[in-house]
Amino acid sequence: MRLMRIILLFVPWFMLTVFYTTPLNAESPWPMFGHDARHTGRSEYTIPDKIKILWNSDFALQEITGVSISVDGGTIYAGSKDHNVYAIDASDGSVLWQYLAEHEIVGTPAVDEDGNIYVGSKDDYLYCLNPDGTLKWKFKLISDVITSPVIAPLNIVIVPAIGRLYAIFDGVSLWKDKFDLLDGLPYSTWYAGPAIGSDDTIYHPGSSSLHAINPDGSSKWFLDIGATGSSTPTIGDNGIIYIPGGHGTGSNAITAVNPDGTETWSFALQDMPYLSNPATGPDGTIYIGCDDSYLYAINSDGTLKWRYLMNSSMNGSSFAIDANGNILTVSQFANAPLVALDSNGNLKWRVFPGYEFANQAPVIGIDGVVYASSVKGSRVDRRDLTSSPPQNRT
Repeated sequence: MRLMRIILLFVPWFMLTVFYTTPLNAESPWPMFGHDARHTGRSEYTIPDKIKILWNSDFALQEITGVSISVDGGTIYAGSKDHNVYAIDASDGSVLWQYLAEHEIVGTPAVDEDGNIYVGSKDDYLYCLNPDGTLKWKFKLISDVITSPVIAPLNIVIVPAIGRLYAIFDGVSLWKDKFDLLDGLPYSTWYAGPAIGSDDTIYHPGSSSLHAINPDGSSKWFLDIGATGSSTPTIGDNGIIYIPGGHGTGSNAITAVNPDGTETWSFALQDMPYLSNPATGPDGTIYIGCDDSYLYAINSDGTLKWRYLMNSSMNGSSFAIDANGNILTVSQFANAPLVALDSNGNLKWRVFPGYEFANQAPVIGIDGVVYASSVKGSRVDRRDLTSSPPQNRT
């Protein structure tokens, strides 16, 4: 039986905090998928030039679906396909508690400013857990919850289900959208989650469109951008929404959309069927991976900045970006390394663990601690991990 583990990578030397226009829930070092409601993937902390493994923890019996961090940074929350949400002590990897749902946990747990944990399951429920792991409430949706919940202001939780988008507060539905059939196509894709702008507008991919929804649940606008697949949009500090499109059509692109619904540019991404979840750096660079095994860095004007050859497809990958603009990511196949690049696309380090990293992006905690989930394979020792292999930037 395969076990799942979280690996802790740590910088012992320094921490650098950079103040920038940050999205919601900055109280936690990493409160939700993509770090924040805009899904920038950006942390306030800085990863090191050298790292070492501090601990690894084997606890889940099936795949870890996502990882987030408590408000005080001392607890790691991990959802798993074994139906459990786990709370892991960040200092030593021990299990503090676990909560058993009725079916698989899907996506990344979200943590609000009060420390409550929200997670969806294939049993059709959105769960809210207290910080001690007890159930606070659960809410029944129309279908499986198969994307990560997003926390809006006032601890309102935005969560998609098949054909619906819900806003839930304290276990009560404030609204669910009534725009499930637009242009004869299903409104809500299964795996693409919403992003929330600084004005609280919710941007959610449909089957072939990007939809803007007002905070009260009414429709603001929608824009046809081609098949959106399972990639979640990211929003830059300038308010522009970056959304991948063309999934499965052979004409992939990432499109920049103004807050008023007008398209500003589109960048073609090879004749490959699938893309990663995008992220935005502190300098406005947009990062996205492709099935051609490249990580692309795109300038805010839609021109190519650089690209970096990973060792395999980046379909479904995500990113963690530190305060200096360094990028952490992993590609999607067995024994792919955890890679750290600087903002110019130069390799800082990469880790070959001897087993498979899970599909989720690593997350950055307090003081630049890095947490990454994996499928257990060979034993990983506590050791320095530095390398200077050939650089693949073009």
